[in-house]
Amino acid sequence: MEFQRKKLRCSEIDYSLPGKYFLTICTFERQKLFGAEPFSVNNWFKETGKYQYGDGINLLCNRPEQMIEKWIHQIPNKFSSVKIDYYVVMPDHIHMILAISGKEKVSTDFCSCVSIDKIIDWFKTMTTCEYIRYVKKNEYPPFKKHIWQRGYYDHAIRNDDDLYECRRYIKMNPIKIEKKEDI
Repeated sequence: MEFQRKKLRCSEIDYSLPGKYFLTICTFERQKLFGAEPFSVNNWFKETGKYQYGDGINLLCNRPEQMIEKWIHQIPNKFSSVKIDYYVVMPDHIHMILAISGKEKVSTDFCSCVSIDKIIDWFKTMTTCEYIRYVKKNEYPPFKKHIWQRGYYDHAIRNDDDLYECRRYIKMNPIKIEKKEDI
């Protein structure tokens, strides 16, 4: 009998179409690799076209959560048709909203589709490689087997109300975690 993996994506949705997507990426076996507390919630401000940083980012990546945030901000540099709308780095997972605007410019005469799968695969590869480098230098805590669990959770955002609720969920997630730990 052949083992078949469960499909992770909804077959009715084309994840390369323009739109906004709410994503959750978890660490392998929910290891708490990114600090004891949630790291900053950051907004994409359409008025300025710039990210607003929380307490300021040390790009030296002294902490794993800073390194993760650095690579989140690299997504639009790698994939020109993608913008980061909103995100938070939690100790054992990340929530983010990505906005895909259309076709990816690959060269002067060629365009291709970028999909959520490609973006997440690239993000997981970059963060895993950098995390391993820091572990080898004894600057980050070791991890068990893998940094990331297989796959990710996604939700195609359908309208402005849905977008508002996803942003609200991201904003409230650190508060919800803190309240659980206080009990």
